[in-house]
Amino acid sequence: MPILQHADFVLYETSAIVAYLEELFPQPALQPAQPRDRALMNQWISAVNSYYYPYMIYHVGHERNVFPRLGIEPDEKVVAHALPKIEIGLQVVERQLADGRSYLVGADPTIADYYLLPSSFSFARTDEGKAMYARYPVFSAWRERTEALPTVRRFRAAELPYGPIEHARKWAVSHRPKY
Repeated sequence: MPILQHADFVLYETSAIVAYLEELFPQPALQPAQPRDRALMNQWISAVNSYYYPYMIYHVGHERNVFPRLGIEPDEKVVAHALPKIEIGLQVVERQLADGRSYLVGADPTIADYYLLPSSFSFARTDEGKAMYARYPVFSAWRERTEALPTVRRFRAAELPYGPIEHARKWAVSHRPKY
């Protein structure tokens, strides 16, 4: 769960954090100036929240990256259920970017790109993600371009090594999808 602590103020949930940061730090602009482009950005954010995040992170990422580090066997049915949905999502991104645009909404990154990046990063750490991404060169170029942004490079450089997420033991019982 994303959490932001800014001085004595603590905030959680991605959309609340993003709105707060956008008000505090409006530069560089991460929302398009035109209403239609902002609407497209919000459409992408909704799609990430509804489709990409649940399947790339919650289903496959947890089963491949989180649970095994805790000694919990992955549920192959959960992974199998998610993979066709991820495939469709990647086809959608590939089509969106096929017109030569650099980012989801246009020439510049928006909040939508930053929403999709963590899901695509987590899925890239799985064998399924590596294999699937190889079939989507336009999407893969977007990932490389987005990962190369200075803010993302600084963030990646400051990341701590991955270790077991102890509180995720409960997720395998309380939050794991059943298929």
